[in-house]
Amino acid sequence: MMKYWLLIFLWNPEGYVDRVESQHANKAACLAAAAKDAPKRVNTEHQVMYFCVTDDHWTGKAVDPDVPLDLLDFAESDHGDV
Repeated sequence: MMKYWLLIFLWNPEGYVDRVESQHANKAACLAAAAKDAPKRVNTEHQVMYFCVTDDHWTGKAVDPDVPLDLLDFAESDHGDV
C-alpha cells in the first residue's frame, strides 16, 4: 500500500515561515490529518497550504498528477499567494 505525506506550508505577513510534514498509511489518513490540523490554523497570523502526496512524489521518484514536484517553489510563487 502506498504511503502518503501531509505537507503543510506556513506563511506570515513577512513571508514563508516553515513546512510541517508527517507520514500517513494512506490518502484517507492524510486527509484526516489535514482536517484535524486545520482548526488550529484559523484566526492566526499564518496563511496555510496543505498537500497530501504519495511517498514516490515526496522522494522524487514520480510526480503525482496535478501536484508540482517542487512544492516549495510552487508555494512561494504567485500560485502560493493566499
